[in-house]
Amino acid sequence: MSIITLTTDFGELDYYVPLFKGSILRSCPSVKLIDISHKIQPFDINTAAYIVKNCFESFPPKSLHIIRVGENSSDNQRIMAVNYRGHYFIGPDNGVLSMIFEELPTLVIAVDKNMISLPNMDEYYCRAIKNFVFKGNISEIGYSVVDFERKILLKSVIYPNYLVGNIMHIDNYGNLISNISKEDFEKAVDGRKFAIHYRRMETIEEIVNDYSDVEGGEKLAMFNSLGNLEIAINGGKANELFGINIGDAIKIEYR
Repeated sequence: MSIITLTTDFGELDYYVPLFKGSILRSCPSVKLIDISHKIQPFDINTAAYIVKNCFESFPPKSLHIIRVGENSSDNQRIMAVNYRGHYFIGPDNGVLSMIFEELPTLVIAVDKNMISLPNMDEYYCRAIKNFVFKGNISEIGYSVVDFERKILLKSVIYPNYLVGNIMHIDNYGNLISNISKEDFEKAVDGRKFAIHYRRMETIEEIVNDYSDVEGGEKLAMFNSLGNLEIAINGGKANELFGINIGDAIKIEYR
């Protein structure tokens, strides 16, 4: 049984998700569909890439990951199929796939829309999925390319007296997850005193291990399960209280 994960910005109030899932199951009744998220904000390829990048390797090898975020209605936008680290990905050629990868993929295929004329984008995806499920590869659904859209997720930058990063994700609890890794933090701070600065001149001067290490309603900084620096409030929503959005800067000074 083929495992297919779905990540979209379709939302859950309309018929778009069940229509797409129904089309897949009509073409490939035996597949197992797993929803990663359909609540990505429209066109937010950064969040889509962040979420898929941090969970796809939890699935069995040869899983197929469909990412439909930031699509446009133009016939000129290509659909890409990629083999990366033993997993397969299909998504629009808008940079979302490239932000998942640490190194160049093993194989990149552009789905050949000229091979057959189909009524809508769902059908092109279903055709590619069906080919993968029944033939076990992506090479026959198009042609190999090297000129696909490439973008990178923002990375933290280390300076002599400070480290600068950005908020990359806000989770369902309002926790602010940055792109500052524990490795970069320890390398930059090197045992010195530090102060974490973020919007509204708020400052945190220690790292805790768990939310419960501070009183309810208090702010905190910790490294999450992925090893990224996180700003949070025990029992509250940090994004709402501090007015912080994805992309906002976070600065750590050390002395």
